[in-house]
Amino acid sequence: VASPGTAMFTVVDPSSMRLEAAVPAAQLSVVKVGAPVQFTVSGYPERAFVGKIARISPEADPTTGQVKIVVSIPNSRAGLVGGLFASGRVQADRRMAPVVRTAAVDVKGMRPWVLRLRAGKAERVEVELGLQDEETEKYEVLSGVAVGDTLLIGAAQGISAGTPVKISAASDAATARR
Repeated sequence: VASPGTAMFTVVDPSSMRLEAAVPAAQLSVVKVGAPVQFTVSGYPERAFVGKIARISPEADPTTGQVKIVVSIPNSRAGLVGGLFASGRVQADRRMAPVVRTAAVDVKGMRPWVLRLRAGKAERVEVELGLQDEETEKYEVLSGVAVGDTLLIGAAQGISAGTPVKISAASDAATARR
């Protein structure tokens, strides 16, 4: 028995899916159509999926302050199914720059600094920080260290500048990376 105006079935093309999401209105200036979105889905916790923003709503929800976006997702192998909960991040900016783990940077003082290993000795170096990625726990470093520098982390940051340091296999050190 079918009632007039009632849907009898839904047709789904599994080769492409869409994600309907919301972003805070305060971050809308960095969200652009075509920007990549990386996300995980409740049914596939170990897999990351990528799509692109296809549409941005022209108005914010007055109650939540969120703006709806629609993300287009290629799904040629039918790896996704509809109706699952997703959580993700919009890539707002991309550039090549040295990055360091947040554990390597002391931000408690007036200027952030790291403890670098140079010629077998600890050396305190002030750094200028750029973007911070809280999910991967990394800082972009604009100046002060270079790619390949060895930085001390954790308890090793308590070492005084000028102290001779020898790095072992299980060490408290990180390397600045691109």
